[in-house]
Amino acid sequence: MARRIPSAVLACADSRVPVEVLYDQGFGDIFTVRVAGNIATAVEIASMEFGTAVLGAEVIKVMGHS
Repeated sequence: MARRIPSAVLACADSRVPVEVLYDQGFGDIFTVRVAGNIATAVEIASMEFGTAVLGAEVIKVMGHS
């Protein structure tokens, strides 16, 4: 059984800061999908569904790029 994670994050592909640092989590403790422009196509949505259905993420966050 996979380890449960607290959240899944859709973030920009060229962000210089790891999402885990922003939320004071250890590396690998947040399921992160990075894509140019934060555009959620069917592929990104399927990845986020995996994060929730299989890994147990209860929160989905979309981060801006500023």
